[in-house]
Amino acid sequence: MRRPGPLPVMKSEPVPRVEAIQRTLIRIMPADSAVPRLALREPLTRFFRMDRDASLPLEEAAVLLGMTRQGLQRIVDGDGVLPVKGMLSWEEVAHQLFTVWPRAELLSTLGADGTHRIPPLLFPTTVSWQIPVYIQMAMEQQARRTTLPFERGISDYVADLLHIQIDEQTERAMRSHRAFRDAFLYPHEREIV
Repeated sequence: MRRPGPLPVMKSEPVPRVEAIQRTLIRIMPADSAVPRLALREPLTRFFRMDRDASLPLEEAAVLLGMTRQGLQRIVDGDGVLPVKGMLSWEEVAHQLFTVWPRAELLSTLGADGTHRIPPLLFPTTVSWQIPVYIQMAMEQQARRTTLPFERGISDYVADLLHIQIDEQTERAMRSHRAFRDAFLYPHEREIV
């Protein structure tokens, strides 16, 4: 099997102003909607092609995330993130996209065509193993408890639990596997200390 090479680095495109994004999303998300909706493929792809050193105004990040500015402010306040001059870093917005939206829905919207620089190993795969029924029931119950405006589902919940269980020994053993490291650290390019 051929190992995937690095994805091409694409030039940053200017971030559309919030009004342009709202016009693009108006068919799926009226500006006054309290129900979050995932942005269309074009604005998401444009975001994921941006330079990772870029920042977005809180209002634009909120529109991209499909929520109100106040809703996003509550989330970042809860995470202890302090927007600098009303701006959120690209990494923070990407982190929020993968935190608040079901991973499969987000990645399906973007597509696997490589136009967005998402690490290939971040895309989901189906696994099949046997676990006791009571564990499945407990995980489904826990996955339904959320402080987000909607449920992300059992797949994301279990994936998040398994992600935090990757221990240092395994991480060291996988350090030379570039594709693994890119997916493991995403959206950060290097380890956070």
